[in-house]
Amino acid sequence: MISIATIGVATALTGCGGGLEVVAVADSPPPPPPITALSIRLTQVGPEAIQVDWSDDPAVHQFYVQRNGYAVANVMATTLVDASVVPTAQYCYQVSGYTLSGDLIATTDTACMVVAP
Repeated sequence: MISIATIGVATALTGCGGGLEVVAVADSPPPPPPITALSIRLTQVGPEAIQVDWSDDPAVHQFYVQRNGYAVANVMATTLVDASVVPTAQYCYQVSGYTLSGDLIATTDTACMVVAP
């Protein structure tokens, strides 16, 4: 959707007696940045812990980690140990990377694991 911003520009119209000219300028937001695909790996590191590792993107300021669709953590590292899991349950993780200004620029697929007893 393009919004139109109206800018009033006062100009002296030589030979026309002067006046006010109104110019319409299309004010469209910049396109979103491209989203980089990150890899993700899950490893069970204890009876009640899963380590989540993902690849890095140098433009990412902070990573947002979700488990089963809910926020787990915001981190600056590329690894997280989730020590709040229980045996025989399935957990699915997705990681998204954001710039300092809050633009989404990187994301992983969703990776799932069933915790072994």
